[in-house]
Amino acid sequence: MRIYLIMVSLLLCSATVFANRYNIDISEIPNGTYQGEIKAQYGHIYRVNVTVKNGKIKDITLTEKAPNDTAKKMSNAAFATMIKHNKISVNSTTTATWKDLVFNALEKTKYYK
Repeated sequence: MRIYLIMVSLLLCSATVFANRYNIDISEIPNGTYQGEIKAQYGHIYRVNVTVKNGKIKDITLTEKAPNDTAKKMSNAAFATMIKHNKISVNSTTTATWKDLVFNALEKTKYYK
């Protein structure tokens, strides 16, 4: 029982840390288009342009072709949700790849907590 409680505590703690990783105050980011890049699974490199205007994410566009239709559909859905909610960490179904990519673009502004 004791080990179980320790494991649950560690899981909750790590979930909080990773959720805060994407905590960027979009309203503080100056207007502009920011470029991000990550190397994902199987060595594919994703590049993105994230446009911010008046404290809102206005557009997120892959600048490199997605390796397949599934990745393209997933990225489009993830980016649309991020734009709608004006934040990176939108839900648990949005994979870390898309969150990391947008975070990589916006973290360079240093307007994150």
